[in-house]
Amino acid sequence: MTKVLVVDDVETYRKYLALALEDENYDVRTARGGHDAIKIGNEFKPDILVVDWMLNNDIDGIEVSAQLEKSKPGMETVLITGYPSPGLKREVLRSNIAHFIEKPFTLADIVEAVDRISERRTTRDAAER
Repeated sequence: MTKVLVVDDVETYRKYLALALEDENYDVRTARGGHDAIKIGNEFKPDILVVDWMLNNDIDGIEVSAQLEKSKPGMETVLITGYPSPGLKREVLRSNIAHFIEKPFTLADIVEAVDRISERRTTRDAAER
């Protein structure tokens, strides 16, 4: 089962994203901030990280992704943001971000991005066997 860590400082986003992904049979954990995400992620070892870029009074989602990839090489990230600037878009291109989704989004947008990553990982893993 694909493991997904959802990180957002807004409880409503965090809850609904987790529920939508659990409904699709993903093993989901949540975190409310960057440091919390790193702690949980180092233990949980997610295959996919869904993270907001701006986390209140905390490190940003790109840094969370970089830190977690150290403990889980190959982890892929879906970055969400309500503040898409040209500078952020350039930073995303230089990072390990698999999908960049702007707010407002639908739950289906996130599920679709996670599904695509999961399917790609499953195909790659099968080819490596």
